[in-house]
Amino acid sequence: MDDDFDVFQTMTTTPRTFPRMDLIDVENKQVDVETLAASHHLILITLKNTTCPVCPQLLRILNVYGLDPDNNSLSDPFTLQEWKIDTIRKRFFRLLLKLDAYFIIICPGTNTQVREIQQNTPFLDYPFIAGDQAIQLAKALKVHICDEEIMPAILEVSKGTLSVDPIYIGRGPGHYFHQFLLRRLKEERCKLESKGIICIHDSHEAINQLKRRIAKCLSGNLVTATLVSTHPPGVRVSGQSILPSTSSLSLVNKDARDDFNVKNKQTNKQRSLADLPLEILETIFSTLCHDIPSLVTTAGTCRVLYIAVCNVMISSLRTQIAWLKPALPQENGEVIWDEAEVTNESLDRWSSNEHGIPFRELQVRVLDLKDLLINTSQWTRYWSPRRLRTISKS
Repeated sequence: MDDDFDVFQTMTTTPRTFPRMDLIDVENKQVDVETLAASHHLILITLKNTTCPVCPQLLRILNVYGLDPDNNSLSDPFTLQEWKIDTIRKRFFRLLLKLDAYFIIICPGTNTQVREIQQNTPFLDYPFIAGDQAIQLAKALKVHICDEEIMPAILEVSKGTLSVDPIYIGRGPGHYFHQFLLRRLKEERCKLESKGIICIHDSHEAINQLKRRIAKCLSGNLVTATLVSTHPPGVRVSGQSILPSTSSLSLVNKDARDDFNVKNKQTNKQRSLADLPLEILETIFSTLCHDIPSLVTTAGTCRVLYIAVCNVMISSLRTQIAWLKPALPQENGEVIWDEAEVTNESLDRWSSNEHGIPFRELQVRVLDLKDLLINTSQWTRYWSPRRLRTISKS
């Protein structure tokens, strides 16, 4: 039986794109495909026609796996197989199906006929597309058979480009291929969770490195050259190309600088920014927490500002870590650190929200921490005394 349906998989390499059109469902409501693809894994499910007894069975199976919280079993009318799911697995798959994914159902036929399928399944939370628009979509998605029938398929619309990737094409009694959809959603989420775990681990390493820099600065072991403002070669700031120069990297005698500061205070009788308490400096610089280049420039002024900037960077990383942690799988109240464990469906993914964190929101949290980590590492690595000495000699 499987071989009969594998022939449909030869169509999976065919390029497809969701057409840009004003899409209206059977309830005469507009469907914004671009927005839905940006906020979810947008899944298209095509039904052969309004008389096919097989296609609605896929929707009923998805209800059992999580879309319907009160439906935990189903009997297949064709194979008499009993579909059952335990509470733990259902909660996990509900996260995938209800929050991570969104469904659009496409079926040729009149609005009345297709609406009847929607209500009888039931699959009421998602738009059903019928009539001429269903045929138009079938042709664009390369699943058109004739004006009365389209090929049963499960497809995903990509964010931004609206390119369409087949998950599985084909369907038959006892062969609904829902497992391909569940596997795709699970793999995507677990892959993203693994990236989040790596980001948190790398962020802790960056925090420890910044702490070591502070300790060296406080002990007086930090070479003064590290306090000179430097930028990655060729990076433009304020329209100017910043390249290391010998003069900007020259060593400054600490005693001479301290003497100058004392004389300056005595003559001007004004307190400089560096004379403010460290807590106030950190509060001021926290307004620049998203502007790493400016923080690095400020850190090159003197040791006090260097320490304040390091503390602000540490605080920024900790804030992003605290924002990401509740969205990652946990065990006994702690985020798991072994990436191989993320596939465990029984892990706690609901520590901050009883419904869980949707895929796209998790994606934003991971990318925010990753971008902050990249920017912090990109700029602070130019504080290395060894690097500065090398540049100075060249």
